[in-house]
Amino acid sequence: MSNTESAQNHIEVFFYMVPKKNRVAVETNLNKFRPWFKKHGVGLEYYSLGSRDSMEMTENIAKKFGATDEEDVWVEVQQVQGPQARRGDLCSDDEGQ
Repeated sequence: MSNTESAQNHIEVFFYMVPKKNRVAVETNLNKFRPWFKKHGVGLEYYSLGSRDSMEMTENIAKKFGATDEEDVWVEVQQVQGPQARRGDLCSDDEGQ
C-alpha cells in the first residue's frame, strides 16, 4: 500500500461492555445504525467476544476491561476508504448530524 492509499483509509475500533441480559436489545439497537453508516460509505462490523480463555502468556481483553461474568465485551470496527476517510467528513452530511 502506498502512502497515498493509506492516507485515504481510516479505521476506528471501539470496545464496550454490555450486560449479557441486554444482549438482544443491544443487537437490535446497534443494527439501527447500519443504514446511516452504509449511506456514508463506512464499513461497520460488530463482534461479541465469546470466550474468556487465553492462550499461554496472553491475557484476555475482557479481564483488562474489568468485565464481569455477567457482561460481554463487544468490539465495533468502523472502516472508511477514500477521500471521505477524514473523520470530520462523516459528520458533515446534508442532514445536519
